[in-house]
This record gives sequence, structure tokens and C-alpha cells, in this order.
Amino acid sequence: MADEPTTPDVARLYEVIGRRVRHARERQQLKQEEVAARVGLSRATITQVESGHQKLPLQSLYLIAAALGAAIVDLLPTVDELSSTDRDILARVSSDPNLKDDERAALTKFFGRLIPSDKDG
Repeated sequence: MADEPTTPDVARLYEVIGRRVRHARERQQLKQEEVAARVGLSRATITQVESGHQKLPLQSLYLIAAALGAAIVDLLPTVDELSSTDRDILARVSSDPNLKDDERAALTKFFGRLIPSDKDG
């Protein structure tokens, strides 16, 4: 399988989310099959999420969080966890060819709220 041209920070986003989903599931002592059934996804999809290889729509991430009894914020990394420079993540999200338009818009909105504008400085 060829290497995906996903930028490191966006790839890290999904790795961190996956790791946090797995930890939340294990804390609840749930099997992947149980989480999958609760949210209407396949076990294989949950496996891919936990390994950081599945780019989920936000509504699916909310459903997973609810199934795990977790707050969505507990599954999402901070900008500092993803990027050495705040603006770098926005540039990478906007140029990542692997993101669908709705994914790009959601991530841009999310990170845009966390990063102070030049007017604030």
C-alpha cells in the first residue's frame, strides 16, 4: 500500500483521537463489537478509528463519545498536541488532499476557534 500524503499534524489528529477512543472503551470494559453496535458502525470501523486510520464525520465521533460515556472534548487533542506552530495546522488542514470538503470545514472551524487571530495579539 502506498504512503498517504496526509500531513503529519492531520495524521496525528486521528492517531490521538483513536488512542483516546481505545482508552475510553477499555475504561468502560467494552469490546469493539459493543461500541460498534451502539453507534451503528462495523467492528472493523471501530478498529480503524482506534488505529488512527479512519477519518470520521463529526457526528460519528459524537456518537462514539456518547456510547463510551465520554465528553467529545475528552477525545479531541488540543492544537498544542498537534502542531509546533498554531497557524501551521490551519495551513495543513486547508491543503490536505485527503480531506473531504465537510471534514476540512469542520476542522478549520474547530482549530480556528482555538487559535488567536492576529488582531488579538
